[in-house]
Amino acid sequence: MGMGTSRRIAVVVDGFIATAAAMLAVELCPRLRGYLIAAHRSVEVGHRVVLESSVRRTGAME
Repeated sequence: MGMGTSRRIAVVVDGFIATAAAMLAVELCPRLRGYLIAAHRSVEVGHRVVLESSVRRTGAME
């Protein structure tokens, strides 16, 4: 994921586990937040919380 910032490439985050990994990546490299795009919102209870803290959401998830 960290390569996304150096090359200015968006990273699609798909699913709860990938989103949890993205949250950790954002803690290590805050600039990464602007390059992460969530593919969907999972039915997992904690997924919404993790999405709101670390990943941009698309309009389809509103």
